[in-house]
Amino acid sequence: MAFAETFKALSHPIRREILNLLKKKSLTAGEISEQFDVAWATISHHLSILKKAGLVVEKREKNFIYYELSTSVLEDVMAWLADLKESSKNEKINKEFLMTALMIALPMVIGAIFWNQLPEKSRLILELMVKQMVIAASFLRFLLFQHCFFFFKLFVWHLLKKNL
Repeated sequence: MAFAETFKALSHPIRREILNLLKKKSLTAGEISEQFDVAWATISHHLSILKKAGLVVEKREKNFIYYELSTSVLEDVMAWLADLKESSKNEKINKEFLMTALMIALPMVIGAIFWNQLPEKSRLILELMVKQMVIAASFLRFLLFQHCFFFFKLFVWHLLKKNL
């Protein structure tokens, strides 16, 4: 979508005022120029820019040319801006989700690394306990996770305290 002409047309205060006049009713170029303290040629120039941008359309009635507001281009611009805003909002949500996932996953990864660092004899004893249904493997991992998460929080707290 090429909105350059639309934004150029909207950039001038006289053109914006012309659009405000046309939102109430259709007007001839003479009726529009009566509302401004500028030459008729200046109004004609502004109307041609608004027509080129698709913001205004001409309608002939007998010997008169009426100018009307065309909202289709404005609707396209508004849809594009809304989509742009939504993309920005989604990007912010994605960053927040990523940070939350990182805060949840990091202790689990640390726990998994710690599990693999246990001496083989300790892992065998723990696995034997699981096989004997003394303790569930998921509960073991939960305890390990809680242990690592506690140290992770302590580490973060220490870093924050140190930097303050």
